[in-house]
Amino acid sequence: MHAFVVGVAHYPYVGKGLGTGPARRLLDDLGQVTVPEPSAREIAEWLLTAPRQPDDPPIGTVEVLISAPHPVKVRASGGAPVEVESAVHENFRAAFRRWLRRCEASRDNVAIFYFCGHGWRHGDQLLLLEDLGEDPELVLANSVDLGVLRARMHLTGPRLQAYFVDACREVPMDLTLSGSRPRALVDVPEPDGPLHPVDAPVFFSTAMGHSAFGDGGAATPYTEGVIAALEGLGACRKGGQWAVTTSSLAAHLQNIIDWNQVGEGNQEVRIEGQWAGRGVLHSLAGAPMVPFRIGCSPPGTPLPERVTARAMISPSPVSSVQVFEANQGHLSAGFYEIDVAYPPDSRFTGDTILWQIDPPNEVLSLTVRSRLPDRS
Repeated sequence: MHAFVVGVAHYPYVGKGLGTGPARRLLDDLGQVTVPEPSAREIAEWLLTAPRQPDDPPIGTVEVLISAPHPVKVRASGGAPVEVESAVHENFRAAFRRWLRRCEASRDNVAIFYFCGHGWRHGDQLLLLEDLGEDPELVLANSVDLGVLRARMHLTGPRLQAYFVDACREVPMDLTLSGSRPRALVDVPEPDGPLHPVDAPVFFSTAMGHSAFGDGGAATPYTEGVIAALEGLGACRKGGQWAVTTSSLAAHLQNIIDWNQVGEGNQEVRIEGQWAGRGVLHSLAGAPMVPFRIGCSPPGTPLPERVTARAMISPSPVSSVQVFEANQGHLSAGFYEIDVAYPPDSRFTGDTILWQIDPPNEVLSLTVRSRLPDRS
């Protein structure tokens, strides 16, 4: 597995009144952002430290570029933090070529690309690098056309590729008026025959024409969701074990983000690109731990005082019993008998239920009844 991780949290040429006409309006519409630094660092460190199972391709290399107002260091497994280069166009172009060369060494490699920073939509997705607007007359020169990058990877890259883009996808009218284009990263030759099939989804953090989400100096909800999904909440059963595939990640990522942002917003993940859904991005050593919450019916009935979960393994229950005195927690994926308890003086009681706990999360829906009066 070869990864390329980019975060841009420093744009020295935006909001300075540089240039004229469309270029000036484009640059002045952008502001400084803080979330790409922690987001890219967390992704890079997860890739460098996450345990890999015997069936997984080992981590080969992780190219990291992060721009911030200060030097940025990334910690690898068992090593001292390493300072990384900034995400200016020259560095991006060199790192992309190194990544491409490593990826295309074998069709059996796995290619991972992650970007967090400003973005626009202009034909395809544009990724805006630190030195955007260095020359206002060529305002888009220091941006990256994701479509061109992906086209080059499709020609000679691995069968399995995954792209994660945490950036705005708004479509400013001034992009068309500016007449500027991104500088070339690499030549994209005409194919000399049919393209080989690839499993290469693009996981966008937001819908086309919309802004991305992020607040403060912490990693974005999208990035936290991607990491949680890769760690196991995006997994499915595959060949007798749990694994995160491109299709299971696609099915679960939105639910993971929604679960962590209850009542907070309407971030909508969009998945594009060419993908078959069978590629394995990460295998697990065992069943994932799945978050759950308790829900009661009818609405308005009180939550129980205690929840007991008994693991069931055919043909008989095992002795594994977990007791929760809160109305949320984590259970290993599997089949459970769920029992609830109310205080002795409560007029409510609940039925025992059987429930299959599966990733990415579960709401255990309890039917609550009024306790029959004591007739003794």
